[in-house]
Amino acid sequence: MKRHKMQPLAVYSTYVMEYSAIGQGEETDTQEFINLFFELRDKNIEQYKIDAAELLTQKSLTKNANGVTFHYILAGRDFYCTTSPASIKSLEHPLIHSPLGWRKSTIRIILVDRIADCEARAILNYSTQD
Repeated sequence: MKRHKMQPLAVYSTYVMEYSAIGQGEETDTQEFINLFFELRDKNIEQYKIDAAELLTQKSLTKNANGVTFHYILAGRDFYCTTSPASIKSLEHPLIHSPLGWRKSTIRIILVDRIADCEARAILNYSTQD
């Protein structure tokens, strides 16, 4: 039986986002979100790793950050985040999220980004619902 060599997983996440053509004034909002996302992820990565592991184990997690209550849920390979209070303001440019995949180690890496994404959206009063 031929064995395939597995590629090592990234030690840290690589957040990949794409957005549609940017109109006048919208670029500033998108850049503000991206900057805040990376700032939060880099500053809180150890806590996000703990949160991701707990979410992966328990399938749900509720936490408070920045005056907002976050409710995270994993259902199969789907990730959901709701907040209290909820915001209805939408981020103008659709962001592409990496699928969760099947390997727990990969899912943990992706969840760190998804948690940082939700917190950045909430701080800027954007909805966490895509």
